[in-house]
Amino acid sequence: MPSLLQRVLSITESLERKEELSSLELTELVKSLIKSESQAGGPYLTDGKEDIMLNVYILRLFKILNKELPNVESYINEQLLNKSTPLSTESKILITSIFEKDNTSLSIDNTGLDYNYSFYNSFVKSLQPEVRPAAIRYGDRIMKVDQKGEVTNLAIIFYDSLKNVNSGISIDFNKLGHANFMIWVAYSIYDSIIDGDENINALSTANIAMRKAIETYKECAVNPTLVSEYTNKVDSANAWELEHCRFVLNETDIIISSLPTQSSMEYLLENRAIAHIIGPVSIAESLRLGDVDSAKIKQALKYYCIARQLNDDLHDWMDDFIAGRITYVVSSLLRKSGYKKGVYDTEKTLNSLKNIFYESELERLCSITQNYVSKSSRILAEVNPYFKESKFVKFYLNPIGDSAVKAMKMHRFNKSTVSDFIA
Repeated sequence: MPSLLQRVLSITESLERKEELSSLELTELVKSLIKSESQAGGPYLTDGKEDIMLNVYILRLFKILNKELPNVESYINEQLLNKSTPLSTESKILITSIFEKDNTSLSIDNTGLDYNYSFYNSFVKSLQPEVRPAAIRYGDRIMKVDQKGEVTNLAIIFYDSLKNVNSGISIDFNKLGHANFMIWVAYSIYDSIIDGDENINALSTANIAMRKAIETYKECAVNPTLVSEYTNKVDSANAWELEHCRFVLNETDIIISSLPTQSSMEYLLENRAIAHIIGPVSIAESLRLGDVDSAKIKQALKYYCIARQLNDDLHDWMDDFIAGRITYVVSSLLRKSGYKKGVYDTEKTLNSLKNIFYESELERLCSITQNYVSKSSRILAEVNPYFKESKFVKFYLNPIGDSAVKAMKMHRFNKSTVSDFIA
């Protein structure tokens, strides 16, 4: 009896030759699929073990049949992006060639197969011993952030999400991913130095990484004005934050010299990480979508930056407060609690902020985060309806909104549980 893989390949070849399939062939295929699936809808197993190539060929067959297999597609993408058990280069090339042949976008998530970060390893090896340790430390951190390609895949997934209007622009998406990775390394070091968590000696490493990022963007023919504009915005936001968003805090007292306005904090949310979207914005400019659509895409991506930063601030607000940092969330809590310029008791202030956070601000701020995600998705869909179901929305926007929804649901559950217990 032929194996499931043999059966899948045989039926695929028949379909490619435009041959009719018998009901018996299809029935036997369905039986084999059901027998080998790990769960309803896959992924599918060989001898009880995961087999990515089997799933690749099954997914290809189902795409020819115009059928969806979301579980299998998710499984393949996870394997492509899994850095702990990387696939062989030969397997990745084969997978990519299969889906390029079928004119599908699954392989786009593999970002040119460069999952061993060889570009960064080469960069580190080129550095002098004095600056190399910080490059290694922060490179490792960003690799952990990039577990599913959030950093290195941003540009190529964005481009894929515009596939109904893209025009085969000549851009090296690998290098755009490399440049974004370098930007993350540089600004992570800058942030750590600004926050007092890193020695000033690491500044040289950050500067070298930033120069490498800009150099790589130039190799991709990215508009130099765009790179300067966005990096300048981040640098200006960092300078403004350092000047206006710090307070003195010790075991007994918190000393607030000023409380930034709501609009100022919105400016900080938008610009603090805007350099990370240079790749997608440069793609939008290269496609010549028109002034209106280009402006919409830029605005949608800014909303994405705001939502991501706000989500981070929501999770880290207590650590930020203890470190004497005024983020959007800390600012909102202080304002809601009636704090202004002055000296306050540290413990009482923190307890006051915790109370207001759980009483009202958590849900309100989660709702604001969701709203930015929704606005970003809606604007992108206005430019191209395909964005509604695109990987950009799925991998970048939806997880932020889902995180906010989860936080609200958990908070409501906790509140109701406490109420029931008291009653």
